[in-house]
Amino acid sequence: GPKNMGLDEAEIDRRVHEAADFVGLDPALLERSPFELSGGQKRRVAVAGVMAMKPRILVLDEPINGLDPQGIAEMRQLFVRLKEERHLAIMISSHILEELSKLADTFGIIHDGKLLQEISHAQLMDKCSNYAEIITPQPEQVSVSLEKMGYTRFKVMDKETVQVFERLDETAAMNRQLILDGCTIVQSRIVATELEDYYFKITGGNQNA
Repeated sequence: GPKNMGLDEAEIDRRVHEAADFVGLDPALLERSPFELSGGQKRRVAVAGVMAMKPRILVLDEPINGLDPQGIAEMRQLFVRLKEERHLAIMISSHILEELSKLADTFGIIHDGKLLQEISHAQLMDKCSNYAEIITPQPEQVSVSLEKMGYTRFKVMDKETVQVFERLDETAAMNRQLILDGCTIVQSRIVATELEDYYFKITGGNQNA
């Protein structure tokens, strides 16, 4: 902590109390045994201790594991404040993917010690967004019909699959028009891609393993 930085006691005390105030921690709790603190309080003490050293980068390993929903929400709010008010770069290692999606602006997917992909929040959300999947023996004809209906965000995936990424609330009307345009539709469904699904796709893992 700050004691290892060669600071005098007055400066250490000032920094510690300033950090404790920022994380919403009663300074009296700093004197307690860790066994007397809740999970959320322990996390705040740890963050305050690091903040007292005035770092530019904060590295956190599974910072919300074991916390209840209230504790998770409070830690999330704290991380946002650290980023916006203290301008800290924060690196978080966590397996709670859904929670990371509410915080991070850049994601690195690591597996077996290797960085497999670095991707922005916008790119990840785009890859994990819902889409309509159309199974048809006439993907090119379906594409022409979709263009006539004003669709621009769709993709022919293979010889029998077209994916549509917009206006999902109009899927029933889209299907009717495709049939009226002479397209053969074997199946049409809405597909939801979860963050975990994408993670397993990139790492080659199996969510049922």
